[in-house]
Amino acid sequence: MMPRCAHCRAPRSRANASCCEVGAEQCRALGVLPGWAVACARRFVLVVLLAAIPAAPAAAGSRVAFNLLTQHGTAFTERDIAGLPTALFFGFTFCPDICPSTLMELTTDLKALGADGDRIRVVFVSIDPERDTPAHLKEYMSSFDQRIVAVSGSAESIAAIARAYGARYRKVPTRSGYTFDHTSAVFLLDRNGDVSAILDAAEPQDQRLAKLKELLR
Repeated sequence: MMPRCAHCRAPRSRANASCCEVGAEQCRALGVLPGWAVACARRFVLVVLLAAIPAAPAAAGSRVAFNLLTQHGTAFTERDIAGLPTALFFGFTFCPDICPSTLMELTTDLKALGADGDRIRVVFVSIDPERDTPAHLKEYMSSFDQRIVAVSGSAESIAAIARAYGARYRKVPTRSGYTFDHTSAVFLLDRNGDVSAILDAAEPQDQRLAKLKELLR
């Protein structure tokens, strides 16, 4: 079983002992917080950082060609979502809060949709190809609905897809390596490949489901 962060309980690899480091560094700088408050502050700081990056306007007809690999090591291209209602989310497996919580929300949404959940292609695009190999993605995604496809590839391909759909992200150095600030929205693409709606972080499930059902019409 994949170990989890001692603070936020997010799935992580054994090498990711400092997944909450951005928040931890800020808490250590204060030097006055008790242990329980440090853990809460870490979560709060990271949620604010990640949710603060808005999605950029996507161009109409923003379908872009790409060639990525799934968590199963199989090819994944623009043809795999062509003509299909799609939910597209950009993140990374070492993310301590927004990414696992969003993937869990999508998991519960797919279950709530019943058979209609099979009609939506849900794609998690890793913005961290250096660490998110197919093998690591496969282990990480075992915690979520198996219909969710996790993909990664070259940094150039990922950047092109993000630009096409209006996602933003930036690499942030930390004491032990790096993390990412990134758009937390889930982009809902209609059958023409256009962004028809966005699921926001912490949006109530009834609103998410209403948007997903509208996407299927």
